[in-house]
Amino acid sequence: MEDFKNRIINRILKENLDYKESNEISDIMGEPIYSYGWALEYDSNKNYIGGRYVCGPICSNESDLVKAYKLSHELGHHLINNKMNPLILLAYYEGNKFLEFFIEILAWRKAKSICLEENINTKTLSFFRVMTLGVLSYLIGLTRYILNIVLNILKIFSLIFFIVSIISYKESLKISFTDIFEISFICFCGYLLINSFRKLISKS
Repeated sequence: MEDFKNRIINRILKENLDYKESNEISDIMGEPIYSYGWALEYDSNKNYIGGRYVCGPICSNESDLVKAYKLSHELGHHLINNKMNPLILLAYYEGNKFLEFFIEILAWRKAKSICLEENINTKTLSFFRVMTLGVLSYLIGLTRYILNIVLNILKIFSLIFFIVSIISYKESLKISFTDIFEISFICFCGYLLINSFRKLISKS
């Protein structure tokens, strides 16, 4: 009878993906890295053909069952990419943190389906632990991303508010705090609009 890991490897090969192994270790979790290699590529009929390989560790102390769970998760990413809207896939490819978190959850749901299809039990503490740690790592990244956005917004708005306040003081303009706030908000919105146009132009 095939072991759990090889069942998933055979499934990976059936999906026309290569299977590779490496010695990479995660800097964050300190565990062997499992990955899905892909590119943003479509055929003439706009079907996704960007899947390249699934990579697992050469040497690992993990159980055969855990290896199967993690490999099925990477294969799950491929199956999700196959059905994803091209525009959403583009945003994901470019590193949208919200999409990364959402797709990570979907990939684990897909991993569960794959394991069930291959007669691998997912009602185990090992599956729950591996899935939770995987999702948690993306949740931490998303939280940091949101905090950075909020901090940058506060910094930029505070700077604009300070500049408007200085100008109104030097010009002896008799405007209230509310007026200064409104002017600062309008300037801030203008800054965001200009910055958005600049990014669009740089991509085109």
